Amino acid sequence: MKEKFRQFMYGRYGYDSFNGFLLILYLVIFFINMLFFRSLSKVYTTIQCLSYFILYYSLFRTFSRNIYKRREENTRYLRLTYSLRMTLNRYKNMWQYRKEYKYFKCSSCHKYLRVPRGKGKITITCPHCKKQFDAKS
Repeated sequence: MKEKFRQFMYGRYGYDSFNGFLLILYLVIFFINMLFFRSLSKVYTTIQCLSYFILYYSLFRTFSRNIYKRREENTRYLRLTYSLRMTLNRYKNMWQYRKEYKYFKCSSCHKYLRVPRGKGKITITCPHCKKQFDAKS
């Protein structure tokens, strides 16, 4: 069975980041629709059709043989969401290492700087713009 599926998927695009986003979007829209719009039949039907369209498009992308176009779509999605993903990643790291490091934002270039905790009052030099400022770590 596993080998038959592998043979079926040979030459097809498969799953990527954009498909993951589409599936999560489908689930969110589907459950919001079920919770809030069930009593409004026209709105419910319209939103349900939209959610099914998103699901079908995700499946279409998964089983597509036009790998070049699907890769282009995924690259566009990754390029559009780059700043949001990097911001979320930065905050995740700041939370993960909050006990070992203290984070400061440079006032001139707005870059985030990481300084070890427990060093007292220190002078921090920004490696990007070379501006110095005092802070307590």
